[in-house]
Amino acid sequence: MSASANHLHSALSAVATHKVLIGEIYERGSIVRTADNAREVFILQQLRILITDGHDSFRLSRHLTRFLDDLTQKQRLFELLGADIGKLNDRVHMLRDEYVSAFMDGGLEDADRVAADFHDACAELSDAVTSSISRLLLQAENDFAAVRALSAKERQNKHYLDQADKLSQALGSLERMNMQEMLDTGSPSYAGLSTPYRRLITNRLNEWNTELNRVTGILKDYLFKLRQIAPDVKRLRAFARFLHQNPGYTLPNFEERRHPPGWLTRDPGMRLMAHPDTSDSATAPELEALARKLPAPKVSMKPQREAGTLSRKSGDQVPMKIAQPPHRIALQRLGNATLQSAAPISALRWKREHAGDLDVPDDIWLFLVLHSRDIDKLPFRRIAYQSIGHPGDAQISKNMFIRDVMLRGR
Repeated sequence: MSASANHLHSALSAVATHKVLIGEIYERGSIVRTADNAREVFILQQLRILITDGHDSFRLSRHLTRFLDDLTQKQRLFELLGADIGKLNDRVHMLRDEYVSAFMDGGLEDADRVAADFHDACAELSDAVTSSISRLLLQAENDFAAVRALSAKERQNKHYLDQADKLSQALGSLERMNMQEMLDTGSPSYAGLSTPYRRLITNRLNEWNTELNRVTGILKDYLFKLRQIAPDVKRLRAFARFLHQNPGYTLPNFEERRHPPGWLTRDPGMRLMAHPDTSDSATAPELEALARKLPAPKVSMKPQREAGTLSRKSGDQVPMKIAQPPHRIALQRLGNATLQSAAPISALRWKREHAGDLDVPDDIWLFLVLHSRDIDKLPFRRIAYQSIGHPGDAQISKNMFIRDVMLRGR
């Protein structure tokens, strides 16, 4: 077993063994080293689970605290959401360039290692965006969140509205960079990075934007309602302050005053409603005429369903097994031959030598070979494609005339 695996097992074992102390530190925020817990603190500090917080005082590491906050959905005031998205996106771009360099230098093991790091970086970026939006939604749907005063909630909502705008700008920058288009239509060396980026980032952009717009709408609507009721709230607070300063105050009897206030003389009145008197026989013809004009109710009877038996009809055909088309079989053979060959293989030369009976023109064959890049299974996902051709004759032409395709295993 490697040293890193031993270190990982030791850390997980320490977390399980000292879970009571870790939970206590998380709830209290920090802990002071004493003679009783000195050994536990020493072990957790060696594994970087605890970090120093002053003389003989320790607290949990920032990453472990953030992980426990996500598990317990603990809300903190004025969190900075999405602050690491730009750095994580820069890391994705650097790993893409590093992968291309390793691929062009022929280091297949280095390329596989960088591709795995690229997948982890995309997953970390996706988790950062999803976690930020989830925290925003939690703060938006909770009326008072981690505060107890209405004014504090208003300041908190303004802060998270700014965080939502920054997160929206970060998502907009991800869309404008056209990373997916570069991986799909760029160099064949990008083929190993296109699928994880599409699954983790590109396919989730619409979902993230929809959720972010919903959160922004909730926050803006809440602040709008606060501005609407602000004058009434100010008067109520002034009256509450007056009652607090004058605890013996009693309301006067306004009705006994010679000149009552104007608001006491205003009465909205009663709205008159007409109702038919069914006990009066004189109204019977009019009521009958109204009743005849009413539409008849629609009565639908649900048929009773009886249990039946499943049987095959005499005219049913026996299921047929559909064989793969010849060009698909030829592509599979070409992919297997590429993985077994140490040198690159020409798609046209292989067709002429091993699939001469294939009734497919050369240009269609090259098109099928290039299309196999999108097949996400073996052997095609372990093949690097390199198109050989020349651009159009005109200087402004963007056409590329493909003469051949070189395939190489990776």
